[in-house]
Amino acid sequence: MSKGTILVTGASRGIGKAISQRLYQDGYHIIGTYNSTKPAASSAEGAGGIHNFVQLDCGNDSSIEAIARTLADSELHGIVNNAGMIEFEDFRNFDLKGWRRTFAVNLDGVLKLTLALKDRLSANGSIINIASTDGFIGGFDTMAYAASKAAVMNLTKSLAINFGPQNIRVNAVAPGWIQTDMGTKMPEVAIDHTALGRLGLPEEIAGVVSFLISSDSSYITGETIVVDGGYYCIDPVMKLEANDS
Repeated sequence: MSKGTILVTGASRGIGKAISQRLYQDGYHIIGTYNSTKPAASSAEGAGGIHNFVQLDCGNDSSIEAIARTLADSELHGIVNNAGMIEFEDFRNFDLKGWRRTFAVNLDGVLKLTLALKDRLSANGSIINIASTDGFIGGFDTMAYAASKAAVMNLTKSLAINFGPQNIRVNAVAPGWIQTDMGTKMPEVAIDHTALGRLGLPEEIAGVVSFLISSDSSYITGETIVVDGGYYCIDPVMKLEANDS
């Protein structure tokens, strides 16, 4: 018997796929979204633990309204706002179109989708927003991505206090360097500056999401859980200083 239905956005690959697989194993009915390319497999086993795929562009209001209509008769135990995008920028010739698109998907989409489905959420439900450790620092050529993820962490707090009276919890997960197709182009450098000495796995993010969805985290809301292998424990200058001493 299913524990309930959970919507996972950006579920066709990477972290979203791993989250869907884990929550499927936990006993939930999973509705996953894709944007441009629909996965070929349609069965739960073949599609990474997803029972139903629905097209969704988180940066498009009409698309969000369409999925809200599709789920109008559904009761959701949870929403995992995982879908996101990153564009690399040229600061000398900065294009605000990329900034607006990144915020439309990474931030506005989280809020709009959550509001569109807020009446579908059951009491004791849980919302998880996937942020990033980039939200704690500035970005050289990813300013929009970093700023949008910082805003997601703040939005998580605002949603938590507004959903609190309904006993619906809202938390965020901030991954560090994870082995996905959105990962770093400099894995050796990231590994060298991570306390555990390796990149993270999508399944390790999924495990934290599983915990936050479950009743084991029933008194946790408005929090951002950092899953970075100790990346932010290391100051690169202090490490060089120690190695030179």
